[in-house]
Amino acid sequence: MRHRSAIVVAVSGVLLMFGSLSLVLAADSPATPVQRRAVLPILAGDSASLSNSSTATPTPTPPGFGCAGPRTAIRTLSDAGATFARTPSNSSVAGLTSIQKPAQAPGLERLAATETGVVRLTAYIASTATDSGGNLVVQVAQSPNDFSISAGIPLSSCANGASEADKAAFGAARVAVLTSCGATGSQPLGGKIEIEGVPHWATNGAGQPVISLWPVLAFKLADGWTCKGQPPTVTPTATPVPPIDVLYLSVDPQGVDAGGTVRLTAQSEPPGPGHICNPTFTDSESTSWPLPGVAPKATGANGSVWWDIVIPLQAAVGRGSFMVNCNNSGGNAVKIFIN
Repeated sequence: MRHRSAIVVAVSGVLLMFGSLSLVLAADSPATPVQRRAVLPILAGDSASLSNSSTATPTPTPPGFGCAGPRTAIRTLSDAGATFARTPSNSSVAGLTSIQKPAQAPGLERLAATETGVVRLTAYIASTATDSGGNLVVQVAQSPNDFSISAGIPLSSCANGASEADKAAFGAARVAVLTSCGATGSQPLGGKIEIEGVPHWATNGAGQPVISLWPVLAFKLADGWTCKGQPPTVTPTATPVPPIDVLYLSVDPQGVDAGGTVRLTAQSEPPGPGHICNPTFTDSESTSWPLPGVAPKATGANGSVWWDIVIPLQAAVGRGSFMVNCNNSGGNAVKIFIN
């Protein structure tokens, strides 16, 4: 027992010696830094903000986002549901905005209730712009300075899945807008237009469905309008009629029986259109006779005018005359013989 105790004491002494040596070394050496690992939560979805929770709330990508924005396939008529007819029905901006909204934000499927037909609107153009994808966006309103909706025209290169006819319609509509209204962003606008397109549900910044037209298939200005409004009414300036220096008259034939017909012709000099001329007839006894069916007439571009006149049956035989006055400012007479 004494021998084993001695061994234990010896071992303890050795341990104490090494412990003392460790304390000495520790006193002469710098302290080792303590390292800790920091773990950040993973960003979920499209969220760009950090979270104190390991389950961050994702911000979903808009469904079908592409070169024409959300629901690109539907906006470019490239989806399977775009087989509807292109014959437009009449509508209005007010009529479109009164349609009941979908219960939730639209997804990748075309909404059969409103997105499967073409409408034609008479509206007012408020502005034009080009979005980040190069698509042309026109704001149209029910009346000037009223609430407007968007009407989009995709680039043909963005509509690879659309038919050639639809892509041609996009291109023609784009050219019509730019030709009529100039470069996008030009202000102020306000002209009356006729536009055709497909009703389309988009989503606003608050996540609410809003009606629009995507795509536009036809565009033109209303008759008499410019893109910036209705031009002022131009009062035409009457072309002055040159005065008549000489009025030449002829009658054919110069001799006729009572009840017969002659042609009386007047020619102004200098030639000029627009002279109002009126003929009268007097027989050989100086009796003035009414001429049924004969009315004042204007000279044509060459300054001439004519009448076919029936000689009254009761006209006296002998030399009579036709008198022609133009513009009540002078005239001339020509003889006729009644047999």
